Amino acid sequence: MGTQLVLALDQIGRERSNLVGGKCANLGELLRIGAPIPEGFAITGAAYERFLEESRIGDQIKEALIGIEEAHELDNLERASAVVHGLFSQAILSEDLRNAILGGYLALGRKCGAESVAVAVRSSGLAEDGNDSSFAGQFDSFLNVKGEQQLLEKTLQCWASQFTVRAMMYRKKRGLDLGGGPMGIAVIKMVEARTAGVGFSADPVTGDRSRIVLEGSWGLGEAIVQGLVSPDRYVFDKDRLVLIEKTVSDKDMMICYAEQGIQQEPVPDARRRIACLTTAEATRLAELARLIEDRYGRPQDFEWVIDSHLPFPENVFVVQTRPVTVSGVRSEREKAEYLADLMIHMFRQYRGTR
Repeated sequence: MGTQLVLALDQIGRERSNLVGGKCANLGELLRIGAPIPEGFAITGAAYERFLEESRIGDQIKEALIGIEEAHELDNLERASAVVHGLFSQAILSEDLRNAILGGYLALGRKCGAESVAVAVRSSGLAEDGNDSSFAGQFDSFLNVKGEQQLLEKTLQCWASQFTVRAMMYRKKRGLDLGGGPMGIAVIKMVEARTAGVGFSADPVTGDRSRIVLEGSWGLGEAIVQGLVSPDRYVFDKDRLVLIEKTVSDKDMMICYAEQGIQQEPVPDARRRIACLTTAEATRLAELARLIEDRYGRPQDFEWVIDSHLPFPENVFVVQTRPVTVSGVRSEREKAEYLADLMIHMFRQYRGTR
């Protein structure tokens, strides 16, 4: 793994995914092809390994996981998860790790002209977004993180998210090591989002590769990811980059920045039923969808943001890409696993409200 604890995004690409994880590696790859991404840096998997070694909690994690025989035994998984999260919450980063992470943060601040630049701290598992096992959504990420102390705290919380019940169950079902492994973290400057959403370089429902589909709403993209709003939808002919279908929804709420983190806010009535993207912005995103797919050689699912302050086209950013999961071509096993994960998640929510 080496001793590189932090790397700039222009130092990485897909060939270094075993060092920084899929999310970070994809950001570096996007930078190489000229796609607009926010400034940022990567905390490597070597930093996680160094943390385990210096904090000496690795053996305690293994001990907490002993005796978990079946993935569906929620009580055992929940107890183990609570113990491991307690270990991370009490841990202290060594001076060399603090210096490396904060050095990257200070350098980012200098680039952005701010001492405490707001960042997204996004987990990037070394097995994430692979062809065989996709950990997308399994690990935690945090938005609008400000200041050195918050960054260090969220770094530990990203690492600890390997040990949520859902993440451990996912690994158990696939015969992967329950104790997880090295994890990278992407630290990228937050974009002042006017509009955000997701894009697909193939229709995610039918699998039609001649189409590009964009979904967007006001504010941050978490409103769409969490299913809190019905997004606007734009469908393009991929070859001609012509808009062939446009659906504007009633977008009654949005997720915005809070003093710390994010919060839900109602959308003003005057904006609820108007399109969140201009035709030029949507077309630019469709161009990027085709560019990204060409680089990877397969359909991509990407996240995008429109900056509220910059002029077009400088206001268009891509913040993540991964292989698209097309509902229309999912295997029966994938459908069953997805439904099982969903039912477990709903069951846990029900238990938590009792």
